[in-house]
Parts: sequence; C-alpha cells; structure tokens
Amino acid sequence: MIRAAYAEIPTGQVHYREWIPEKEARRPLLCLHPAPFSSAFFTTAMPALGEARRIIAPDYPGYGSSSPCGEAPSIEDYAASILQFLVCLELDGPVDVLGFHTGCLVGAEMQLQSVDAIGALVLVDVPYFLGEVQERMSAQAGAPLKLTTELESIASLWQSGIAVKAPLMGMDRAVELLAEQLRAHPNAHLAFKAAFTYPCEERFARLPGPAAIIATKSMLSDVTAEAARAAAASALFIKADDITRGVFEEGAPQIAARIDAALTQLEDQKGE
Repeated sequence: MIRAAYAEIPTGQVHYREWIPEKEARRPLLCLHPAPFSSAFFTTAMPALGEARRIIAPDYPGYGSSSPCGEAPSIEDYAASILQFLVCLELDGPVDVLGFHTGCLVGAEMQLQSVDAIGALVLVDVPYFLGEVQERMSAQAGAPLKLTTELESIASLWQSGIAVKAPLMGMDRAVELLAEQLRAHPNAHLAFKAAFTYPCEERFARLPGPAAIIATKSMLSDVTAEAARAAAASALFIKADDITRGVFEEGAPQIAARIDAALTQLEDQKGE
C-alpha cells in the first residue's frame, strides 16, 4: 500500500510517499527522486523495491508538495533537509538510501553529512560532471523555464514528457509525471543548478561507504563509471547494460533486483 503524509522540518513541510510491506524484515529504503520530479517518480517501482522493506520517498524542498528551503538551495541544503526529515520520522535505526540522477548527489551528500544515519548507499546513473562540461550543463539545465502564453514554450517538455514517454509507460502515467515537472514552475531549475555546481570530484572521493554505484545503458553510463572510480575506496560498481530505458518504469523489476542484490552484498561485506 502506498500512502502520503507530511513531516515538519525547520524550513517547512516535507511531503512524502511511502510503501508499507505486509512484513518488514529489512532496513527502510529512502528513495531520492531526479529533478524536476517528486516522490511520484517512484510509485511504479515501489512494490518491486519494497519486498520486506518500507519504502520512503520524500519530495525535495520546493518540489512536489514540499515547502521551499531558500532562493538558491545547494545539494548540501537538500541533503540537510532530508536528514532533518528522517529525524522527524523517528525511525529505529539507519536507512538505506537509493538515489537516481540528481538523487545520487543528494544521497552522497547525506552520507557525507551523517554517515550514522545511512546504512548503505545505492546510486543509479550518476550525473558526475566536472569542469567545462559541468559549467555547460549548469548554463543549460540550470536556466529557468520561460513559459509564455504561446504553445511553443512548452513544446520541448511535451516532446520529452509525452511524445517520447507515453508510448512506453502509457498516457496517464506520462501526464502524471509531466504535471510534476510543471508544478515546480518557476523554480523547477533550482535542483539542476545545485547539481551542476556541486563539487562532485572532491565529495565522491570522500564517500565513507558502504556504497554501490549502478550504471544502466544510458547517456550517463560513462560518467557513472567515473563516479565509481572516484569513490573506489568505498564503492561497489555494477554495470546493468540490460536496462536500456524506463529504469523505474518498465525496467522496475530488473533495477529492483539489482538494487536488492547490491544491498545484500554490501551488508555481507560489512559483516565480514
């Protein structure tokens, strides 16, 4: 069963969705969504991810139904907010953390800020950009969307969100996710700006672990491998070339199996 609720942190309310399993035998899994979506991004995958574990998926501040946390939040700010959110839940112990795209950076920063709160970290398709590439990405994706009364201003979003995705996941689901992008307007770009100004190289080199980094067959596969090399001291690298699209939609059963196997391996290594 998926339910929705709010938690109160110093900067405002955090909206979250969670999956409650019939029998809970493993640590909860915190799911960190990609920008500019919300926790709704994980609702298709929650049943596959949530076998014998509680799945908790918060909306970042300023996304979904969560309150904003400032005019120009950083990845450090998002991580601190989600750590405060975890305190509000009064859990019995640490959580495992799953990040996807932007969520990878937030998850990594959470582990750096409070290693005791994180059992294990699993990062899927990491936007590990450096130098000039990061600057270029920041200028492009970090710029605000300029909506006008003309239909053309939403054409690119419609193309990527509906024309491309509806044949793969169905019109209703594609419209749901497009709506999540639009509801963050006019600040939908802020998490991108934070991601593409985050000091990836320095922060990933300091990850305390345990961590697993998974690369699906995507445009981020090469930079995800670079992220794994940067975090070599603490990270397990997994290639998932069989997952080529819809990672948490049509690919949900496959990625859930990889995530479960990675968490099991990390638990076994920690126990040795």
